[in-house]
Amino acid sequence: MSTAVAVAWRGDTLAVEEAALPEAHGARGLRLPRVHEGTAASATPLGTLEALGDVLRESLLLRAAVGAEGERALQGAVTFRPRAALLRAWREGRQVLSPALAAVLRGSLMAPRAPLGALRHWEVAPGVRMRPYETPTLPPATHTNTFLLGPEGGELLLVEPAPPGDAAADDLVRWAATHGRLVGLALTHHHVDHVGAAEALRGRLGLPLFAHAATAERLRGSVTVDRTLVPGEVLRLAGPDPARADDHQAIEALFTPGHAPGHLCFRDVASGVTLVGDMVAGVGTILVEPRDGDMRAYLESLEALRQLGLTRLLPAHGGVLADPEAVLARYVSHRLAREAKVRRALEAAQAAGATPATASALVPAATVRPITLTEPLSAATRPEMCRISVDLPEPEAPIKATISP
Repeated sequence: MSTAVAVAWRGDTLAVEEAALPEAHGARGLRLPRVHEGTAASATPLGTLEALGDVLRESLLLRAAVGAEGERALQGAVTFRPRAALLRAWREGRQVLSPALAAVLRGSLMAPRAPLGALRHWEVAPGVRMRPYETPTLPPATHTNTFLLGPEGGELLLVEPAPPGDAAADDLVRWAATHGRLVGLALTHHHVDHVGAAEALRGRLGLPLFAHAATAERLRGSVTVDRTLVPGEVLRLAGPDPARADDHQAIEALFTPGHAPGHLCFRDVASGVTLVGDMVAGVGTILVEPRDGDMRAYLESLEALRQLGLTRLLPAHGGVLADPEAVLARYVSHRLAREAKVRRALEAAQAAGATPATASALVPAATVRPITLTEPLSAATRPEMCRISVDLPEPEAPIKATISP
């Protein structure tokens, strides 16, 4: 089932509607207005936007609404905004623009009012394109977002080459070819739902693969990292005319360990829009477990991101997170609240002279609802205990725990 939306120009202004955007998890933003039922058939088709996995559940039909009759077909509280103002907000990352609206603005830069064709990504800011692919990720997520960064018609960097299989690799190559020249691949970290196409694309295209040194070490023998990125390193992607420095797009690598030891985020310097991998999620939650993770480092990385004044967060799973400050603060407070619950449970047991003898004995008092351990310490509980010094090698092994201030 598709929904019809209108592309209605009045001179150099465009009809838009302010609304809660599902693709931005309910944040307020601007979108193209819907078309009244029964009028869509008479409007000129301009293109389609396919549903985007875990980001956008509905497909859209983009239709031209021309003149007074076309405007009468528009639903909602429609206003006409100057194209220049919309472009400025888009470039600076100050306002969330829906995928279809962003596509219309991009089209207006290339060939005003021309057909848009089939659209399959969301250009969240100029040169920051986002597209979900199915991956073997953890429920409730079903997709991982792959990102194509770089000026239109210029050099491109593919971040999160996530989907496995030849068909997905073919699709990624086609996608990149329609927007410029792919010059490199980059990983946020080493987990399987983030690297599915990395080695295939690297070998097929002869392109360098960038990652943190800790990621390269964990992928040794399965995926080859050609160059390691250092914290704060800036990658510069040239536009269609390499001689024009003002056409370049700068992408900064941010070192954010915790979920994984080599975790990187990638910030578009011009807009402040930032690819955050598995630091936060739009679907589900983030697992921080002792084999790869470090809760103290994770909390420090969240706080470091808070200090940067980012404009938008683009997670690997789910849609755009429009209020970085609120999201990052919520993640920190949530983790600290879980830790406090574990601390209280252990303190209460010790005060009663009944320090739990096993991990299983502590879990019911330290979680929202009782769970049964089926591993050394379940994924649901283990992150809570990482900063409290707890040694739990087996579910029924004796607890050795100290609480540090």
